[in-house]
Amino acid sequence: MKRMSIKLIFYRTLFSQSAASLTMGSLAAFLNQKGIDCELVLLEREGLHNAEKILEGGGDKVNIVIAKPNFKDYSLMFPVLAEMKKQMNIDRVFFCGPYASLNCDTLMADLKWLDGIIVSNIEETSADLVKSFRGNIFDAKCPGGVWRNCRTKKTSRYFPRTNNVRLDNLPFPNRDIEKEEAGSYVNIEASRGCYGQCNFCHIPLMSRLVGTKNLIDNRQPKLVVAEMQELYEKLGKTLFIFNDSCFWRNEKDNERILEFCSELKKRKMPIKFYIYLKCYPSLPDNVLKELAAVGLIRVFLGIENVSSNSQKVFNKKIDMSSYETIKERFDCYNVNIHIGYMVFEPYSAPDDIIKNLAYLRKVDKLWRLGVILEQVRVVPGTAFHKQLIQDGLIDSNLKYDKLTYGYKFQSPETELIFKMIRKIFLVDLGVKSYEYEYYCTTTGLLRDLCGQSDKKIYARLEGDFAEFQKMKEDSMDCIYRFLRKLVRLVREDVCETTEGKATIKKFLDEFDGHYLALKIKHAYIFCVLKEAGRKDLTDSIYRGLDRLS
Repeated sequence: MKRMSIKLIFYRTLFSQSAASLTMGSLAAFLNQKGIDCELVLLEREGLHNAEKILEGGGDKVNIVIAKPNFKDYSLMFPVLAEMKKQMNIDRVFFCGPYASLNCDTLMADLKWLDGIIVSNIEETSADLVKSFRGNIFDAKCPGGVWRNCRTKKTSRYFPRTNNVRLDNLPFPNRDIEKEEAGSYVNIEASRGCYGQCNFCHIPLMSRLVGTKNLIDNRQPKLVVAEMQELYEKLGKTLFIFNDSCFWRNEKDNERILEFCSELKKRKMPIKFYIYLKCYPSLPDNVLKELAAVGLIRVFLGIENVSSNSQKVFNKKIDMSSYETIKERFDCYNVNIHIGYMVFEPYSAPDDIIKNLAYLRKVDKLWRLGVILEQVRVVPGTAFHKQLIQDGLIDSNLKYDKLTYGYKFQSPETELIFKMIRKIFLVDLGVKSYEYEYYCTTTGLLRDLCGQSDKKIYARLEGDFAEFQKMKEDSMDCIYRFLRKLVRLVREDVCETTEGKATIKKFLDEFDGHYLALKIKHAYIFCVLKEAGRKDLTDSIYRGLDRLS
């Protein structure tokens, strides 16, 4: 009988910030624990630099691929795997992850070369699937997925599965990929699941799909910190990005989080970490104080949208004053806040756009160009998706390759505004838009890192941070004035007139001046930190590959 060569494949999209490396690393460690040899294969968006690893082991082995696609990289991944299977370089291909699971029916119908999709309990299902192989034939009745029968080619559903291994019982994820990365940041998880029921999110939908509605699986704080210590000592990782959908949910989590803080204090590691939180309920002061004391440096906060129309659509009501209250509290501990926000969604009216732009300027976040240039994504099967179908804004027959952004805007004016904004910032300004947001993001984070870690260097740079903030505010005023004018120009259909072209040209020139001023001040701050021997602070700043487009 031939031995099996198992490859776990994913694309690099956002360095270590990609959740894929954590998911597939956890799967690799679990399979190894079960006595199943496998290899992690990271593919680059720019080329097939590691493709040869997929092909190793052919001939005397059954070459099995388990791949994790998402809405961004599926178009890169699918043709490669299909051609490799056509050339008989690989024998069987299976998908896993939310994107594949929620699109399982159309994927299996369209991709005749695809052998199955692991839907429920990825670690356990994968182990049982691999063990079911007899030569090149597998048991197409393995619980936890959708499979194509090797002989009849028909597909059958076999999920959910009843057993569900908990986080506490999983081995620490395989970190072979992270070993090759120069950055000091790494993804980690202390829990899985979410209590929230946001209409646009895949997490509650996946929970229902696999039969674990609203199940929150918390990992013991001692195990979480033990993994952090291992990553610090063996890989030199000092910045931990928690993948948890919400690190603290309510007062019932207080004891667990305080135990986590206590464990970190015992280990005395010079680390920092990021977490995700909701606006409400808000983290209590005693817990916030302890988290900041042991390294909390940044919080991702989901505000989403302040227009009442959009909040109803998303089933996520946010008090407009809540962010400002939270920010004031977090500023006391030099904890940076990065917000999740969606300006453009199918039901946005032009007045909603103005309201959201005004809010972003009010809370000092209008430099976040990405939230203006990216429209909300549609996840198949969510309440949001069903509402779009009901209202005739999306075709119910759209498949995995068209569905994500396949809707129409309810307001034709909103669609024109969105297209015009994207043209100006992504075509006319191009990479400057990305770099502008990057300078604002990293300088704000560096300010808080210095405030927490080195009072001396913070005092030296305090004036420069203040100057950068003033430059950033001037740039946001420029952007806000222009976007308000642009909305008017689009609504009056005068963008292509002399007035419209002159307005756009004036803004491009003004933006260029603000961009250069911020770029130079940003570079100066980095130079001072390097000369002061604090390159460790700049090394902890994430540098992404993706652009806003």
